[in-house]
Amino acid sequence: MRYYLWTIGCQMNFADSRRAAEELQKLGFQEAGRPEDADLVLLNTCVVRQSAEDKVVGRLTSLKSLKHKPHGRSSPPTVALMGCFVTEIPTLQRRYPWIDAFIKPSDIDSVLDLARQQLPIHP
Repeated sequence: MRYYLWTIGCQMNFADSRRAAEELQKLGFQEAGRPEDADLVLLNTCVVRQSAEDKVVGRLTSLKSLKHKPHGRSSPPTVALMGCFVTEIPTLQRRYPWIDAFIKPSDIDSVLDLARQQLPIHP
């Protein structure tokens, strides 16, 4: 199993991403260099500045094709969005229906729960 992690924002976001990566690796996941090669795609976001929010929206939009074209895979990757961009979850679900999970900032446990669902045998 492979994961791809994209982070934008403050020191807290980068610390959360490091922690998520460490915990994913403990579960047996390996880092993928591109989202197309991952079973789990995680975007850790910050929207304090408009330019950051614009980058997040662009990145989310670019991932839509992963759900429709699995790139030679039997199934598309699970895509999760976490961080301070995750506020009004029902609104985000309507706007980005191809995102599988919306996770509040620093909620690494929910990331790991989602990752465990990807494992062939749930530990």
